Amino acid sequence: MSDHEEKIGRRIARYRSLAGYTQQTAADAIGINKNSYARMERSGTPKPDVLKKLSDIFNVPVQVLLYGEVDSEITAQAPKSSALKDIGFDIKQDEPLVLTTNEKNIIKLLRSLPQTKRNEILKQLTEEK
Repeated sequence: MSDHEEKIGRRIARYRSLAGYTQQTAADAIGINKNSYARMERSGTPKPDVLKKLSDIFNVPVQVLLYGEVDSEITAQAPKSSALKDIGFDIKQDEPLVLTTNEKNIIKLLRSLPQTKRNEILKQLTEEK
């Protein structure tokens, strides 16, 4: 097993845990047995369709499961919509957005919620005060 495959397995395990799944509940959610799921976390070689399902249930992009995130800081260009500006963030197009640890934790929590709850929260954040 390559170092990259081992890291994929560890990332899958980490995001499973962050999303509140056990190996059994994650296996059930994607339609495989627990032994196959555990082997996939150890080997880090999920099939593409399984990887997509994991991405969906953990609410993280496939790319994050494959390659990880930058741990020291998360950078992003300003979104095309004004949603962040509406809630008090003034982001310059060419400047990186650096998040604090608390902001990263809030984003992780938000990602762990069902899509309907995430949408409700984002709507409340962008509503007029």
